[in-house]
Amino acid sequence: MKADFDALASAFGAFKLYNCDYILLDTDPESNVKTFLENEYIDINIKRFSDINLSEIDNIDLVVITDCKYANRLGNLKYILPLAKKVILYDHHPDSGWDIAANEYYIEKIGATTTLVVQELIEKEVPIDEDEASFFLLGIYEDTGFLTFYGTTPLDLKICSKLLELGANINLVSQYVKKELTKEQINILNELINNLNIYRIDGILISYSHASHDEYVEDVSYLTHRIMDIENLDCIFVFVRSGDRIFFVARSNDNRIDVSKVAEYYGGGGHPYAASATIKDMTLQEALERFKLIIKKALRFVEYARDLMTSPAVALEEDFSFEKALDIFTKYNFNTMPVVKDSKVIGIVTRQDILQGIKHGINKEPIKNIMQVEFDIVTEDTPYYTVENIIIGNNQKLVPVVKDDRLIGVITRVDLLRMFQSKLAKNKNFGNIVFNNIKIYNEKNVASIIKNRYGDSLYKIFIEIGELADKLNINVYLVGGFVRDLLLNYLNLDVDIVVEGNAILLAKRFAKIKNAKIHIHDKFKTAVVLLDGLRIDFATSRTEYYDHPGAFPIVEFSSIKRDLFRRDFTINAMAIQINKSDFGKIIDYYGGLRDIADKKIRVLHNLSFIEDPTRGIRAIRFAIRYKFDIGKHTTRLLKNAVDLNLFSRVPGSRFWYELRHLLEEDGYLEGLKLLDTFKILPFIHEKITIDEYKIRLFSNLSRIYNWYTIQFKDYVELYKCRFAILINELKFKDVKRVLKKFQFPKSFEKEFLSSFFKAKSIYGKLKRKQNIKNSEVFFYLRELNIEYVLFISALMGKDFDRCLKDYLTKFKDIKLEINGNDLIEAGFKPSKLFGVVLDELLKLKIDGKIKNKSDELSMAKILFEKFTAEKGVDEEKNYIR
Repeated sequence: MKADFDALASAFGAFKLYNCDYILLDTDPESNVKTFLENEYIDINIKRFSDINLSEIDNIDLVVITDCKYANRLGNLKYILPLAKKVILYDHHPDSGWDIAANEYYIEKIGATTTLVVQELIEKEVPIDEDEASFFLLGIYEDTGFLTFYGTTPLDLKICSKLLELGANINLVSQYVKKELTKEQINILNELINNLNIYRIDGILISYSHASHDEYVEDVSYLTHRIMDIENLDCIFVFVRSGDRIFFVARSNDNRIDVSKVAEYYGGGGHPYAASATIKDMTLQEALERFKLIIKKALRFVEYARDLMTSPAVALEEDFSFEKALDIFTKYNFNTMPVVKDSKVIGIVTRQDILQGIKHGINKEPIKNIMQVEFDIVTEDTPYYTVENIIIGNNQKLVPVVKDDRLIGVITRVDLLRMFQSKLAKNKNFGNIVFNNIKIYNEKNVASIIKNRYGDSLYKIFIEIGELADKLNINVYLVGGFVRDLLLNYLNLDVDIVVEGNAILLAKRFAKIKNAKIHIHDKFKTAVVLLDGLRIDFATSRTEYYDHPGAFPIVEFSSIKRDLFRRDFTINAMAIQINKSDFGKIIDYYGGLRDIADKKIRVLHNLSFIEDPTRGIRAIRFAIRYKFDIGKHTTRLLKNAVDLNLFSRVPGSRFWYELRHLLEEDGYLEGLKLLDTFKILPFIHEKITIDEYKIRLFSNLSRIYNWYTIQFKDYVELYKCRFAILINELKFKDVKRVLKKFQFPKSFEKEFLSSFFKAKSIYGKLKRKQNIKNSEVFFYLRELNIEYVLFISALMGKDFDRCLKDYLTKFKDIKLEINGNDLIEAGFKPSKLFGVVLDELLKLKIDGKIKNKSDELSMAKILFEKFTAEKGVDEEKNYIR
C-alpha cells in the first residue's frame, strides 16, 4: 500500500523518537505526500526496499512499524522482520486483531497514528521544529477528514492544538490535503455516482459503487470521501479497477457498521470507520458478487434476541406453591421468572408478588393464581429494538424467548442495559484498558494475543476445539485463570474450557482426533484431556448454589452467563469464545475488564462471602499476586463475614487449601498481614499473630531460601517452612488442634508434627551453645528434610547463616571412606559399638581432625581401644549426642 500522510508522518515521528537510521518504504508514497516532500524542507532519510540488499544484513537492532498491523500490508517490508532484534508497532485500528509479532504494541482507538507518536514526542520533550509540526499536522488532518470523521477523539484535537503552538502552518493542510481533482479523477467520481447502489438491511442503508479505469487511479480514498459528502451517505463501499488490480475503500459514519470487517475478507484492514484493501486475485465483477455475499456475515448491524438472552432459562411450573417458588427465587437470586406449562410460557411472576402472597398467608396456593398473563414474547431472531420497546415501552421486566412455542431463554432489563453499555464503550472510546502496552477495549478480540503469547501449537489446539464445537452446534469458551492471566500478561497453562452443551462429547471427539488420553466424570459432565503434557479441562456450563454458609456447592447445568456468575471475582468471571466465527472474543458480563483496569478485586454479588467465606482468603491472594486493591464494597462484605463468624463453619480442608496457596505466593507475607488485619488468623488459632518478631523470621527465611535456590536446584515445599513460622508460637496440643482442624491426611499430619517439634527442639539446643561445631550442626540437621532445616535457620537468624551454608555445601553429603567391612578386616569383632565408632569418626572428619582413609583406620583403632578399656561402657550409648 502507498503511504499516506498519516503513515509517513507517524513513521517520521518514530524516526525521531527512537533515533532510527532511516525510514524504509516498499513503494512511493501517495502523490500528494510525494509533492509535499519535494516542495517542503523536512530533514528525513527515506529509503526504498529495492535500495537495500537483505543478504548483506545479519540483524537489525530495532524496527518500528507505524499505521499498519498486518504483515501482508507491509509488502516486501515484511521480510526484514525476522532480522530484527526488537519490533515496536504503532497503529490506531484496535478493533480487529493483528498478525505482526512485536515486542511492544501501542494500539489505540484514535483518529490518527500520528497522534499517538507525537504525544510521546511531546511527553519525552523531543524537539519539534515548525516544518516537522506542519508535517505531523497533515498526518492527523488527512486521516481524520479535517477532524470530522467519526473516529476523531479529543486527543487528536489536543495534539493538533499543540502542533499549532509549535508553529505548524495550517495553510499547508488546504494546499496538500484538500486538492483539486484531475480530469481522470472527475471521470471516476462521475462513474461512481452513476453506479451507486443503496439498499436496506435491518433498517440500515448500505451504499456501494464501482468504477473501472485502465490506468492507475490515484487517491481512491479521497474520491470515496467526496462521494460520501456529495450523497450524504452513512457508509460507502467503493471498488475501483485500475489495471490488473482493484482498489477497495470503505468509509462509515454509522457506529453500527464496522467496515474493517469487510476489508478483512479482501485481505485488507483498517478500523470501523475507514478501511481499505488491494484486490489482485479476482475480477471487478467477482469482487462485487463476493461483497453481496459477505456483507451480512461480515457486519453485525444489530443484536438479536439470541445475542441478549440468558439460556437455558430457569422457569416455574404453574402448580408450584408460593413457598416453593420463593425457594427457587432465593436459590438463583432472581427477581422475575417465567411460568410454564409443558415448556410453553403461560405467565410471568415476580419475587415481590410471591413475598406479598406469603405475607397474606397463601403459602400453599399455586402461583398460576396470581401470575401475569398479558405479556409479550419474542423469538431468537427478534432484533434488539423490539425487545427494547417491550421492556422500556411496555414496562415488562422480563421477556421470554421461544422457539417452536418452547421456552429457550429470557431477556431482562439488565441484559438490555449491558448491551447498551457495551455499545457505548465500543463506539465512544470508553473502557480502554492497557495491558503490557496493548490497549484493549470492551468486546475486544484477543486471538492475536493468544497466538503471540502461547505460539502456534496451543493456538491451533483452540482453533480445532472451536471447529469441533461448530460441527456439534454448541458454543465453547476458555474461562477462568487462563483468561485473567492472558490479559494481565502472566503465563498460565491451566486450560479450562466451558461448553454450552455436552462437554464430554466434545472432549471425546477432540481426544480421538488427537489420539490423546481422556478421563471422564459422567456425574459432573466433565472430562480431562491430556495431550503432550498439556492438561485441558472440559466442563459443561453450570450454575451452583449453597444450602448454608461454607457448604460445598450444589451444581446444576446452565448457560455460560450463569456459569461465569458462580465465579468468585469479576476478574475470574470472563470468557473467551473459541468458535470459529467469534474466535478470540472476550465475554465480560460482570465488569472484569473494568476491574483489571482499576486494579480492583471485586465479588460478583453481595452474598459471595456468606456462601463461601474462603473466597476472602482467595481475594487476598489475588490482591497480593497482581498488586490489586480489594474493592471498598468487597472489603465491607469480607469484614461482615468475619463478624458473623462464618469462617468457623468452613470445612478445615477447604480453609487449608486456600491458606496453602496463599503461602505459596511470592507476596505471602503481605497476604498474612491482610489476614491479620481482617482478623481471619484467629480462625486458625486464637494465639496466632503477625508481629515484628515473626516478620523478622519470615525475612530470615527469605534470605536463606534465596541463597539456597541459587546453590541448589532441588524443589522445596516452601509453604511448609512458612506455615511452620506462622504457627511457631503454638504449643504441642495447640498445633495438634490446628492440624486436626485442617483435616490433613494422617501421613502428612504425622510427618509435619514430628518434624516441626524436632526442629523446635534442635533450635533450642543450638541456641544454648556458645560455639557451634560443624559436626554438631551435621548430626542435628541430617535427619530433617530441607523445609525444616530452613525453618531452623530462620529461627536462628543471620548469625547461623555461615553454619548452615557450610553444612549444605561442604558437610551434608560427606562420608567416611571406611565402613563396617573395613573394621572387620582390621580385626574388630562386629558389635553395636561399630555405629558409635563410625559416628565418632564422621564427627572428627567434619571437624577436620582426620583427612583420609588411613587416618580413619588409625583413629578407629584408638577409639575401639578407648571405648573397650573404659569401665562400664554401654555399646549402645551414642557418644555424639
